[in-house]
Parts: sequence; structure tokens; C-alpha cells
Amino acid sequence: MGKIKILSVVVITTFIIGCGGTNCVTKTESTQPVTEQKHGPSLEEASAPFCQSCSMPMVKAEDFGTNADGTKNQDYCHFCYANGSFLGPNMTMEQMIDMCAKIMVEKQIMSEEQAKETLKKVMPNLKRWQVK
Repeated sequence: MGKIKILSVVVITTFIIGCGGTNCVTKTESTQPVTEQKHGPSLEEASAPFCQSCSMPMVKAEDFGTNADGTKNQDYCHFCYANGSFLGPNMTMEQMIDMCAKIMVEKQIMSEEQAKETLKKVMPNLKRWQVK
């Protein structure tokens, strides 16, 4: 069965509210539909774990970042985390939102305004951006 196209973003948007490993609590909220979209998330992407830094679905083994010992990190993707550390260690949440919104627009997932609005709701709940 191929990919199912959804005319809303990443997954009708799953907001991660406190994810500590496998015990994630989520809340799903609909977003405004995108009028044209070339790439919609598959069911596999919609149910995949999300990077706790950028919110990217991690579907394939190569999507996961790596720990210092070379094992796969279950919390962060390979764009954000490698060899046990963040690839942009000084990046702010606001910079991450801007970068991810740009990628979402380039991939025609949603408009910049929709992407930023969604990411501003999602990012503060991700592990990397939790205020300690």
C-alpha cells in the first residue's frame, strides 16, 4: 500500500507533551489544510518517534542520531545529534523553529506561517528545549 497523502501537516499535528523515552503522552490537533502539497506524511511517518530537538519523524534506522559509543540515540535525529552531542550546540529554539519552518516550506508541507505557528506549539514540549 503506498503513502497516504494528508492535506495537513506533519501528521495532523501531534504535539508531544512530555516524552520520556517510551512513555509519551500526546495530543492531536488539526491544522488548516494546505491547498497544494507534493509530499504528505505516510502512516509510518505519522506514528514514528519524533526527534526531541527538531520534531522530525524518525522512521528508518539512519534517521536516528548516534551516541558517543556509536549506538543509535532514541531521542534525537542524525541532523541534530551525532557522536553523543548536538550538532548545533548553541542553537536557540527560535533558530531551530526558523530552520525547520524553512525546510517545511521547501518540501511544500505547509506555508511558512503555518509551519512557524505549529513549531512554536511543538518545540517547547520537546526534551531539548525543556526549561530546567
